Formats: sequence, C-alpha cells, structure tokens
Amino acid sequence: MFSLFKSKPSGSGSVSKLAALDKLDENCLPVLSSDQLIKLLAQDNCISRIKRLTGIGADHFDSLYMPVINAFIVRAQLVPASISHHHSGLGGLIVHTLEVIERALRVRKNYDLPQNSDPETIAAQQHVWTYGVFIGAILHDAAKLITNYSLVLNNGAAWNALGTDISKTGAASYKITFLKSDYSLHSKMAALFFAIIPERGRQWLSSYNKLLAQLSAYLQHDPYESGVIGEIVTEADGFSVAENIKAGGDRKQLKNAPAIPLVNRLVTALRQILESGDIRLNTSGGSAGWVEGHHTYLVSKVIADKIISYMKASGASDIPSDNSRIFDILQEHGFAIPTDDGKAVWSMIIGGKIMENGKPEFKYELTMLKFETNRLFHPSRRPKPFDGVITVNCKYSVAKIDNSADDNKSGAAVKTDDPETVDISQAKPQQDEIIKAETDTYSYDSGAVVTTDWDDDDPFAMKTEPVSTAAEGQQANGCASSDSSKQTTATVAGSKADVVDNNSTESDAGFKPIEGLFSAEIGTHFMDWIRKSVAAKRLPINKPNARIHIVPEGVLLVSPAIFKQYLNEFDLADMNGDNKTIIMEAVKRVQNKVQKLKLNIRTEGSMKLNIHNYRIAGDNKNSNIKAMLFPLGEIFKDITKAPEPNKFLSSKDKKPEDDEADEEA
Repeated sequence: MFSLFKSKPSGSGSVSKLAALDKLDENCLPVLSSDQLIKLLAQDNCISRIKRLTGIGADHFDSLYMPVINAFIVRAQLVPASISHHHSGLGGLIVHTLEVIERALRVRKNYDLPQNSDPETIAAQQHVWTYGVFIGAILHDAAKLITNYSLVLNNGAAWNALGTDISKTGAASYKITFLKSDYSLHSKMAALFFAIIPERGRQWLSSYNKLLAQLSAYLQHDPYESGVIGEIVTEADGFSVAENIKAGGDRKQLKNAPAIPLVNRLVTALRQILESGDIRLNTSGGSAGWVEGHHTYLVSKVIADKIISYMKASGASDIPSDNSRIFDILQEHGFAIPTDDGKAVWSMIIGGKIMENGKPEFKYELTMLKFETNRLFHPSRRPKPFDGVITVNCKYSVAKIDNSADDNKSGAAVKTDDPETVDISQAKPQQDEIIKAETDTYSYDSGAVVTTDWDDDDPFAMKTEPVSTAAEGQQANGCASSDSSKQTTATVAGSKADVVDNNSTESDAGFKPIEGLFSAEIGTHFMDWIRKSVAAKRLPINKPNARIHIVPEGVLLVSPAIFKQYLNEFDLADMNGDNKTIIMEAVKRVQNKVQKLKLNIRTEGSMKLNIHNYRIAGDNKNSNIKAMLFPLGEIFKDITKAPEPNKFLSSKDKKPEDDEADEEA
C-alpha cells in the first residue's frame, strides 16, 4: 500500500508522485494528509484559482482560508459526493466541494455585497462577504461525512469526521461504508462543522449580523432566509453537479456502494431524459410536458415508455413492463404528487396563448403525472414557465385525447378540432404556489381569541347572517352573492363586526357578475370587487378572521382565503364539494390572473415572490399569515380614509435584526 507514494531520493518527506485513483484498493484506502489528497486528486490548480478569486493577501489567505480547506479535506479523505448521482467516485466530495467554492467565488464577483448598501459599506465589507460565500460553499455538503458515510479503520474502529483527527488514530488505512439516512438530513447539520473555521474567522463572521444570519440559514437549508449567500452557493452547486453528470461522473461509483433502490434509478433516468432534451416542453406540437412554476406536468404514457427504454438500454433487467407500476412506484415514494383521491395520474387541460380571434392557440386534454419542478431540474437549467394555462380537467367539456391509442403512439400532445371546447385564457402561471393560510389559534387583541380556520373543512370562517332590506337593495346593485339574502360578516369574541354602511359614498352601479371562471377579465373583476366591497365596508379590515389587513407596506389580501370568498360570492366553483383539488385549481386561476395585472408588490430580493409572509404577534405565541400585498392606492380611492396599520402584524420576510444591522452599518 505504501508503495503508492514514491518519495524523492533526497529522503525529504515530500511526495513527488502518486498512483492513479483506479489503482487503489477500495477495501484498504490509505489515510492521507491534506497535501497528499490535493496532489492525488490533482486539485493544486483549483486551489490556486480559489486563492486568486478571494482577492485577499497571501498571509490572510493562509490564515483564514487554507486552515478550513485543509481541515475539510483531511476529514473527507476519499469519500464520494454521492452514491451514484454525481462525483460518485473516490475523492468525489473533495473535488465537488472545491469546484463549488471556485464557482461560487466567481459568481460572487457579480454582486455588490452587502446588497442595497452605500459604496463605503460595500468597500468595507467586501472581504468578509467573500469569506461568507466561501464558508457556505465548503460546508454545503460537509454533513454528508457524518450522515452518509463512516470510515472503518484498519484496527476495526469506526470513525467519522466529527471525531479525533484521523491522522492521530494510528490507523494506516480505512474502508468507506455507506449509512442509511434521510436524504435531507445532511442539509440540516452542516453547522456542526463550524469548528473547522479558525477562531479568527468565526469572530470575523459573527461581527456582521446580516451575513451570519444568511450563512446560518443556508447551512440549515432555509431557502427563505438564506439570501444572497444561498443564491450564490446554490447556483455554484448546481453548476458543479450538472457539469459532472455531463462528463459521466454519475457512472463512476464505488464497488461496495449499496444497490440503488428502483425508485432512485427511475428518478435518475427521468432527470437525465429531461436533461438530454429527449422530451419537448412547453410547445404546441410534440410536447410531452409543461412547466408551471413550482410544478411540472408530464404525459404519463410518454414518460413511462421513455424511462423503461432508457433503463433497458443501460442494462437494467428488473424494470417493470407495466406503465401503471412505474406510476405507482413514483407516487408511493413521494416523487409523483398524487391527486386528492390518491391516484398518481391526473386528468389535465393544457391551453395555449389566446390569439387575436379570442381563441386559445391550442387545447389538449391529457393524462399526466405531476412533479415538483425543483426535483426534476438542476437550478441552472430550470425551464421557463409555460406561457399558457394548465388546469385540472374537472367539469369542463373538451375533446378527449387517448394518449395510449395506436394513432398517437408518441403520447405527445394532439390539438383538438372542436372550436367550442373550454375557453382557456392566456394567463401565465406565476412561480408562487397557492399557499394555504395557517390554521393556528392565536391571541389577537383585547383577549379576543381568533382562529384562522379558512382552510379547514369549512373554508369560510366568517359567518353569514341575514341583512336588512336596505342592505339587500345595495347588494343587488353591486357585488351580489349567489344568495342575495346573506351578507358576509365577521364574528369577534361573539359580537358582529361591521356590516354594510348604507351611507357609503362609493357607487357600485354597473358592477356586473363575471361571465365565468375562464373569463379573460376575471383578474380585473376580482380587484373591482375588492375595491367596491372595501368602499362599501362589506369586507372587514384588521379584524380577527378578516381577509384584509392594513400594514405599513400597504394592503394585505390573505391567500387563499380571499380568493375562496370571491369564488363563493359569484358561484364560480363548488366550494362545498369534497374535491379540494378542483377548489384550489379555481383559486389558482383567479390568483394567477390577478398577478398578471402586476398591481401587487412582490417580495424583495432575487426571488420576487407574489406571496408575503407576515407574523401575527400575540400574548402567548406568534402565528403567521400568507398574503398578497398591494399599495394602498390600489385598494382605496382616497388613501387618507384607509384604516391605521394593524399593529399586530409585521413582515416575516424582513427580520427585525435587518433594521438593526442597517443602522449599525
């Protein structure tokens, strides 16, 4: 084993030449120093590039960066980065991590950090933010060393990376063993490796609250709080993975690597099929898949056929020949998203952009599988959302497509000829999910207990009571419900909230019912309903269980509760039905059309989400609501008449310490 190293004749202890990785015995891998591992894996040049990219002096690099790199490398030894996905050969974790560091530092150069700061602050903090990016990159997969692998030393003892320095164990060799663990576990334990950062580096980072908060959030796999640090390292990680798979790194793996479960191989095959472009996406002819922000829909028969063909070509012999079994495996393991009744296959309507004649470019009815987009595509290669409409085929009449028929063997989309099929508009689905409001009970004001139960079995927490004849008369001229004898009110600690103000100066004349859920004007109609209902004081504001709240940033419309109320008001969906999928698809339809108006305020940062998170403060606990945010002027004709902001609500998207850090800077 020790003949692996050929020392210089001078007898100095330096290593001049190392044997190739494929010559090593995987059952008797040598314990190596950081320098030896760097040479064996040919990473000298990579580390030199990292040094240049930091833009810091040699002394500081040697005292702040190299101790972390050396500590990580000696702990990683020759473990792979994954069992079979990427960098799955000996030393894969070291190579992948150094690639991510280099790429992250390159990407970091495109940012002025900290963001939204004056030039003086940016200049003063540039190096500490670079160091933060470096720490995020080097630790992003570090916890795999304790969750995914264990090293069995030649003395029989088991060792992991949080133990004693392996060079001090007296062991000369080891064997890599694979541990079974939750895949996401490693992404939540990286902070355990903060100890490899020198004390000086830890003190440096801890002096900057914003930076430390983002770094800690990223290492805890919190995409909502990880900020620009998370963006940069995630992009770099995706780039390294994609480049390695492209180069065939997924085909190199250790001989003793555990057999990959069938579902994992199915998923890997599906990802590689999509990566290769073998499946067309988001087009009118020949497509077998459409991407709608967070979700991707793939034609079920096409996907199953291609997966089976791909895996057989790769030499697999244990692949089910029944397409239904492929669907079931993907669903049973939580990869394919099931319908409300527990089925893997969805019946969907795909509608193209609306043309000048008012008709959609194309309409398809297809049986499909539904997936989370981020589980199918690498972040750097994620397709753009489909510029059309994707909706569940529930009660609308369309020309049926049998994608298993002989005359459509490809299973690709086929246009319908019936011009009278469902009218699907050109609304472009946004990337935000229709996010359910919380269902906690929380203390709100003056001891009144409020339950945000608008997403329970009864989606409408606000009670309905008869209104006066005068109120009914005004309702008839305005935003009438399907049951004109009822008026929505709120119950607060047993007493009624405000009802219609019959002296309102706002006129509701001419506010007509909407033609239907698929009307191209439904977004505008929804906003008119909000404005007129607010002006007439039909919708409570800043009340417990209210769907509308005033905050310093503007007006919150609680989602999806306010959209459900709108659908119920105009009888646009069966809100009392058992199929929640149909209800949520209707909610999504309205919300997407409202978002397309571009009247709402999106979240700050690069993600620019339509849904904001707000914290509700109470005496005993905090709860949260999710809502769309609009400027006061979009809801109130006269903003001076808007109620005061609800003092119990504060933005969760911006932490209180952010303001403190801004002041300190």
